[in-house]
Amino acid sequence: MSDANNIIFDCPECRQGIKAAVKAAGEMAACPNCGKDVKVPGPVSKNGVGKPPLSLQPLLATIPTAQSGTTQQINKKSKGMAIAGLVLGIISVVPVLFCGGPIWAILGVIFSSVARHRTTNKPDQYEGEGLAIAGLIVSIVGLMLNLVVIFMLGFMGATMTTLLATFADALSKLPK
Repeated sequence: MSDANNIIFDCPECRQGIKAAVKAAGEMAACPNCGKDVKVPGPVSKNGVGKPPLSLQPLLATIPTAQSGTTQQINKKSKGMAIAGLVLGIISVVPVLFCGGPIWAILGVIFSSVARHRTTNKPDQYEGEGLAIAGLIVSIVGLMLNLVVIFMLGFMGATMTTLLATFADALSKLPK
């Protein structure tokens, strides 16, 4: 914002309004509130002509950070690996509905382990440690359940085979 003789702008550090003479445009000036040296922007007309090039510093000052008391953090990568591990673990717990339960469980363990490793070693770049741990637990439980189901089906198959063989043998010994 500017008038005929002055340029009015905000300090990027403290967001306090500063008023400077038009002839000071492009020069450094001290903020009267925080004392930080700031560059005085050029005058801006109503139609935007003469607008100074976009500076990232004022924009960065408006982004909420963890230091300003908000919970939002900047430059965090997605937690997709952790979510994928959790979803695969959940799918593996229901072996009746989804074929290949052990495969889903093994993939869930792999995805969750990779996500856990990333969040532990590079916490400034990756998030979702809780999801990764949950995915790891659910995937391991799913793997165990699937192994129990496979063992039970194998046992039942062997029992049925023995039963059918005994029944067939008994039928063959009946007089005709």
